[in-house]
Amino acid sequence: MGYQVQAVNGCTKRLVFNFETLDLTTEIKAAVVKKQKSANLKGFRKGKAPLAMVEKIYGPQLEGEALNSFVQNKVYEAITSEKLRVVGYPTFENMKYDAGKSVSFEAVVEIFPENSLKYFLSHLLKQISIINEKKERYSKQQHTNSSENQKFSNYQYFFNESITIESILFCIYSVADSIQRENASNQLNNLLLEIFKLLSKIYQLHSLVNISALKLVGAYRDWFQRNPKF
Repeated sequence: MGYQVQAVNGCTKRLVFNFETLDLTTEIKAAVVKKQKSANLKGFRKGKAPLAMVEKIYGPQLEGEALNSFVQNKVYEAITSEKLRVVGYPTFENMKYDAGKSVSFEAVVEIFPENSLKYFLSHLLKQISIINEKKERYSKQQHTNSSENQKFSNYQYFFNESITIESILFCIYSVADSIQRENASNQLNNLLLEIFKLLSKIYQLHSLVNISALKLVGAYRDWFQRNPKF
């Protein structure tokens, strides 16, 4: 298999790769031949420099590119094989390369846990509950204190809740690509449906919430197209 999967935490996996034998000679030679066609070296017409000279000048760079391509391909193959729903790009650590012999490295990836949407939904419901309580409290205050003529302002009165909700919506927005990369389970579909239903209750709280809500709907356009019944 060439790699091991280690769980760092609920949202992070570490892929540990170790290739005891690695020969990139074929890839490097092909890259040198390709580079020769565009090389513009002093004393030679473009594309006519000797292959040995091109290899001497560009060899280290081309070897690095071949190694990088090998590493990227192996990480992608592992992610696909393990069916990891990755968020963002891998972080590479502990790279050890012995030219023409071996390579070992680690790739740390952030993954989208199945229970994240449930977590986001619960926090949205909590914030909406707080807002409803504050609305009720404000209404009672207006009845008991008729001397004050205060205009109800969502922007000011629910500012803290709006900032929290905007952060939650951004989190859901940031994992849109990961969720839509493959057909979501019924559980995820139902959770997304509940979240989108809540948008009507939080819209117009604050301009930040309005913008995030619209971005969220746009980010999940592929999901809506695949799930017209929702």
